[in-house]
Amino acid sequence: MGNRTAAKLYIGFYMLYLFAMTIIGKSSMGSMELVIVAWSAVYMAKVLSSTYAKPLYVWSLTLLLTLFFVYTALALMEGRSIFVETHGHSYTVTGLVYFRKIAISLTPIYAFYYFSMKGYITKRFMLSYLYPFVALIILSFIRYRNSVLAAKEADEATVNYGYEILTILPLLVFYKYRTIRQQMLMWLMVLFILICVKRGAIICAGLSMSIFFFFMLKHDNRRKNYKAYILLIVAALVAYFALDWMFQNSEYFVERVDKTMEGNSSGRDFIYEFFWYYFLDSTTTKQFLFGGGAFETLFLFNIYAHNDWLEIAINQGVLGLSIYVFFWITFLQLCLKCKSDILVKTALWMLFVIFLLKSMFSMSYDQFTLYSNIVLGYCMAYNTDINKNYKHTKRLSTNIR
Repeated sequence: MGNRTAAKLYIGFYMLYLFAMTIIGKSSMGSMELVIVAWSAVYMAKVLSSTYAKPLYVWSLTLLLTLFFVYTALALMEGRSIFVETHGHSYTVTGLVYFRKIAISLTPIYAFYYFSMKGYITKRFMLSYLYPFVALIILSFIRYRNSVLAAKEADEATVNYGYEILTILPLLVFYKYRTIRQQMLMWLMVLFILICVKRGAIICAGLSMSIFFFFMLKHDNRRKNYKAYILLIVAALVAYFALDWMFQNSEYFVERVDKTMEGNSSGRDFIYEFFWYYFLDSTTTKQFLFGGGAFETLFLFNIYAHNDWLEIAINQGVLGLSIYVFFWITFLQLCLKCKSDILVKTALWMLFVIFLLKSMFSMSYDQFTLYSNIVLGYCMAYNTDINKNYKHTKRLSTNIR
């Protein structure tokens, strides 16, 4: 089987899994998830065993996954489990449940990196899936929003799906650069994020679009380019009218904005304070250094920390925090190292800001998506030392401009 065919089958199966989750409405599609993770693990092994130069980010990602795998294995050996009830849903968390979300979030990065290194995922290849991705996002948005509204018996509510919509913005960077069509798609996604009324996602969307325009204008400094400035003005007007429409037509949106201005964080301040002081004052030396074990936060407070850093501090201690800091340092290095292509550089910085901010007021390491991973894998391959080979670089940069 050719690598291009394998890439198409891999993406197709992943999309089928997302479509099945959307239509069936279940939070778990265990067997399909297992196939994706196992399939990704094959490419993970190929990447790690290859003799090609690899970005340091690959090794930090592997180290982070190994950390979570070891703690999962320990949880399974202990028979660790807890019954959780939240937002009207109840479920049992075990080691497998804990690791499953992390694995399906992070392991596909290896597959997309491998396919990109082989030159089979190019800009043109990624964009051939753009409209199916957008269609899947719109379908999922409608399905999840209607489900939340029905459960709460309300006309408006906060929909967590806004974070997933957010992750397609870096992919849109590569689509018909500096055109009205690109802007229309970007702002359509931002509008859906606004309708989800997820404050963290809205902040990330605003910063992502700011990064996009910053690099677009910076790239055009060498010559006067009226198109970039026209697009910026149009974008500002679109943003203004979109926000004005939300303020005029959504009482819930206004209420959420007012609460934000008042410093209301939906209870996160109390959650953060509890876990922070527990980590500093109530842990033993062993717990401080190595944590209390997988999903220890649920045993302490019956809720996740809603912050990657606190979650890892409680579960994996200073050891886990050290590895996570290394993960983000190598991600930053990946962004700083990219100097040759403005599109790759913009997409990388958008991904970095989105997931770093999300790690601070939500959870990010188990929330990487198909859309973010394909871009990250491509950008890593474009940025790697192997691209010093001219033919390989030429394949990767097909139609990059």
